[in-house]
Amino acid sequence: MISFCREKLNGKIIDIHTHSVGMDLHHLMEGKYPISQNIYDLSKIVQDNGIDYAVTFPQCTTLYYDTSLIWGKNVFAPSGFCQFPYQYENFALVSQISKLHLDNLIPFVSISSQAKVSEQISYAHNLFDEFRIYGLKFHATTERSSVLDSSFKPFVDLAIELNIPILVHTAHDHYAHPMFVIELAKKHPELRICLAHAARFDMDVLRIIKKEKLKNVFIDCAPLLRLCSIMQKQPDVQGVLFMKAKYNDCLAVLQSLYNLLPDNTLWGSDIPWNRYLDDDNKIVDYSDDVEILKEFEYNMALSNNSINFLFGY
Repeated sequence: MISFCREKLNGKIIDIHTHSVGMDLHHLMEGKYPISQNIYDLSKIVQDNGIDYAVTFPQCTTLYYDTSLIWGKNVFAPSGFCQFPYQYENFALVSQISKLHLDNLIPFVSISSQAKVSEQISYAHNLFDEFRIYGLKFHATTERSSVLDSSFKPFVDLAIELNIPILVHTAHDHYAHPMFVIELAKKHPELRICLAHAARFDMDVLRIIKKEKLKNVFIDCAPLLRLCSIMQKQPDVQGVLFMKAKYNDCLAVLQSLYNLLPDNTLWGSDIPWNRYLDDDNKIVDYSDDVEILKEFEYNMALSNNSINFLFGY
């Protein structure tokens, strides 16, 4: 397994947000797309579309929990299949990258704050020593837990200790609100953290990052086309002021985000979650996301920001 550093990634195009091994078990039960992503196929898709490297992490559920109880009763009970959350998913991620020589994939491990936190941290140390990991991924909505909860603090300490960043799913819900990430980042300026999904274009959040010059906070635009499609339907979220932009023009939206936060904006695809059926019944795919990036004048600046997110300034 190759080792990544600032010098190796300098001048390269980086997809900062992709999913690979594991399954979305709730989608599996509901018959929804997506459920999984073959990691070899991901590596090839990234390469074939002219993207040099991609950060990747497991899907957003783990075999450790009985998923039916989470969605049915909001109970996080062990399934008995493994010893701690993301045990098999994280090992599969790093071992497959290593065994298949997928040298364009940069592994982040997924984490859960609901159970066996010390075991997860110990295992992350083992994977870091044996394979090298480059970040942590936390899906607050799936976890029904905020980054501000005391149960998350050990992961903050881990990231700071290993000098690796954390990428956090954001949504305007009780657990994944982007403002929670801002609060955490301000408490820990030595922690590099990314608000996924453009912080849902929450203008109050974006303004704080800009006004307070939060260099440790980053914003990824994954999945840009799908996010713009959602915004065109004019979501009404109480108390949220959205960034003003022409959401029918994805390139213009990316430009608006970059103009606001030129040093904090990252590009990512969220594959396979980027795929959706548009109004013309066409499936939007990875190549469509990449096309926007390649048209963007400052695409190399976005990758430079990604390097700062991964390794610091």
